Amino acid sequence: MDITRIAHLARSETRVGRALQLLNEFGEEGVQHLGEDRYLVIAADGERFHWVTYGGDRPEHCSCRDHAFHPEYSCKHLLAAGIKSAKRRARSGGALQWAG
Repeated sequence: MDITRIAHLARSETRVGRALQLLNEFGEEGVQHLGEDRYLVIAADGERFHWVTYGGDRPEHCSCRDHAFHPEYSCKHLLAAGIKSAKRRARSGGALQWAG
């Protein structure tokens, strides 16, 4: 993947960019791990939250409208929960190691 494509992915118009923007604006408190595969992720307005299922045996799910209308894509809340999950695993020593 070239630098131009990576820069495009990080723009705030993409779901990935919006997830990163959400994490940057609200920090660790914006994504709360409730246990197992359940998260509470703050909405962009900073006043509401969305229920997210991520990382367990159940299918990924978010209570937001974007996920309801486009379940084939990961919304910014699912992506933010995924980033939080990866950080949590890294801190606990459970991060995946790349072979090669």
